Amino acid sequence: MAFSDLIRSLLVGTPWGETFPPRPAPPPPARDGRTAALETLRLFLSELTFYRRGDKNATLIPFSVDIDRIFVEWPDHEEQNGKEMPRVALISGGPVDYQSVGLGSWIDERTIDQFGRNTAIQVQSQYVETIFVDMICATKQERRAMLNGIVTALNPTELMYGIRFKMPDYYNEVVTFAVEKATINEDEDSTKGRRTARIELTMYFHQVALVNAEPLRPAVTVLTDFDPDAPDGEAVLYVPEGEEDLNAADIAAASITPTSNEAP
Repeated sequence: MAFSDLIRSLLVGTPWGETFPPRPAPPPPARDGRTAALETLRLFLSELTFYRRGDKNATLIPFSVDIDRIFVEWPDHEEQNGKEMPRVALISGGPVDYQSVGLGSWIDERTIDQFGRNTAIQVQSQYVETIFVDMICATKQERRAMLNGIVTALNPTELMYGIRFKMPDYYNEVVTFAVEKATINEDEDSTKGRRTARIELTMYFHQVALVNAEPLRPAVTVLTDFDPDAPDGEAVLYVPEGEEDLNAADIAAASITPTSNEAP
């Protein structure tokens, strides 16, 4: 991120990703973390199979919700919703919390060069948002089936409560969805083939940025000379005057045999 000279002079601390010589910051991802997370949840819901009861004593009837009837937020116009039931929308349930991840942001060293040469992921905060899974069903049986099916499906593994997904569109960060509560709505539209319900989830993941990361390349300069008295002109370490207390372990590590502390 490039700053003007004025802002740079006022900024306390070194900006993440600053290198010398300067180079442009890496481009942002094609999708922000929130969109990548909700699109993943949308795909997951489209692959679920629900089971509703038909007429009295009838067998269970399987059904699913096509992905084109699952929306990240309700469309702008009613006609975009379509008329086929059921339909689902993933909508925000309130303010977003950006929680600290310790004393400050940090670099995930596992990501060095993973998303571009001399780059790394900077973890900035924990993104926390309440998400509502709003559904519109044609019958009470559909609504019951979807409520039970979605809540059950959101606890599929033995690892922890809720469900976790990797987000390939957002640097493979992991998003977690945890069920909090559900609401069954009954109003005047219930008798008109619009049975509605809402499942409340907590969504959280690391808010990150891709920054420049110039690797540290240690370098050591060693001065050597040749001992004319040694067989085959063996190389020896040259120790400048006043530095005779050079650590013997350092000398051994350099695989060079010292013979004299005097300059040639």
